[in-house]
Amino acid sequence: MVRPRGGRLWCPGAAAVLLPVAIVNILFLLYGTSPRALLAPFEADRRLRYGDMLEVSSSTVAFDFAGEFRRQASARPARPHQTRPGDAPRGWSFPFVSGDVFRLASDFIFDETDASDMWTGADVRPCDVVFVKSCRFADFRARIRPDITAPFILVSHNSDASLPGDTPADPLVFRWFAQNLDRPGGRLRPIPIGIENMQWPGGNVTRWIERLSAPIRPWDDRDLLLFVAWSDATNARRREWKRLLANFSTDVVVAGGLSRDEYLAGLGRAKFVASPPGNGVDCHRTWEAVLMGAVPVVLASALDDLHLAGPVVIVDDYADLTEPALRRIRPSSRYTRDVVWANTWLAKVHRAVQQCRDRNMVDF
Repeated sequence: MVRPRGGRLWCPGAAAVLLPVAIVNILFLLYGTSPRALLAPFEADRRLRYGDMLEVSSSTVAFDFAGEFRRQASARPARPHQTRPGDAPRGWSFPFVSGDVFRLASDFIFDETDASDMWTGADVRPCDVVFVKSCRFADFRARIRPDITAPFILVSHNSDASLPGDTPADPLVFRWFAQNLDRPGGRLRPIPIGIENMQWPGGNVTRWIERLSAPIRPWDDRDLLLFVAWSDATNARRREWKRLLANFSTDVVVAGGLSRDEYLAGLGRAKFVASPPGNGVDCHRTWEAVLMGAVPVVLASALDDLHLAGPVVIVDDYADLTEPALRRIRPSSRYTRDVVWANTWLAKVHRAVQQCRDRNMVDF
C-alpha cells in the first residue's frame, strides 16, 4: 500500500523487499553465478522427502549401532514362531525382519508348501493370523476364504506381487499387513520385504550377525556419498537410472557383478544408497542399506508411509537429486534402525490381534 508521507510517496517494507534482492545480485557479481543457481540447493531440498530420523544439519549425532544390535538380538520375540512339517529348509530370521518372520509367526499358512494342506477356512478362530503368499492370494480367496466365518488378521508377503489391487473390502479382515502394498489406508498396513529368507544367500542370519557384530562406520567416516549397485535385469528402467546417477558426483560408485561381501562393504562405506524398484516396488537393498548404517534413496510410491517411518529419502525422480542437497542431509537425534528389526513388526501384528480381541470381546 502506498500512502503520502512528508509530501512523498512511501512504500512500507520496501527495504525488506529490496535488501535480499541486492544481496543475491552482489553474490552474483562476486561468484559469477546466477541467483537461480545459488538457490538451487534449497529448491532441491523440497523435492527430497524424509521423516524425523533425518534432518538438514551441519553436525552429526553419534549413534550406538552395536548397542542397538545387541538389544535386538537378545530380545524375546513379540510373537512366538511355529515350526511346521516341510519347513526344514526355512528358518527364523530373528532378529531381522523378513517374509518368513511373518510366516512363522502366523497361525495358518497358505503358500506353495504342505502347510497349506493342513487346515481349512473353518479352522480359523476369531483374531487368528493368516499368512498368504501374495502371488497365491486369488487361490486363497477361492479355496479358503469362503469357509472363514470369524474376523482375522491377514498377512501377505514372500512374493513380488502388489496387493490388494482391485480386491473389494472384506468385512472379516480386521487388519491386513501387506508387502508391496499398492493402496494404503483403512485397514491396510504396509510391511517391508526385509532381508531375504534364510534359504537364500542374502538371508544367512549367521553371516548377518557376524557382519553387524563388527564396528559400523560412523556417518562422518563414510567416504562414498552415493552407492549404486544392482542388477539391470529385474527392471527395464534400472539401466536408465544407473546412467543418470553415474555422473551425479565424484563421490558416487556405480558397481555391478559384486560378490556378497563386496556389496555389503559398499553399503558400509556409503552415506546414501540408491534403491529403485526391482521385480516389485520394495526391494531387499533398502533394508540391507539401513542395517549397514546407510540411508536408502527410493522413488515415491504407495509405500511412502513405510519409508517415512525409517531413515529413508524419497524422491519423485532420481533426476531430482543434487549433490549439495544430499550432502546437507544426515541422521537426526531421532535416528534408529527400528524398521529392520523383526520385533518392530511382530509387535504391530500382536497389537492388531489384541485390538481385534478387544473389539470382538474374544477371551482366550
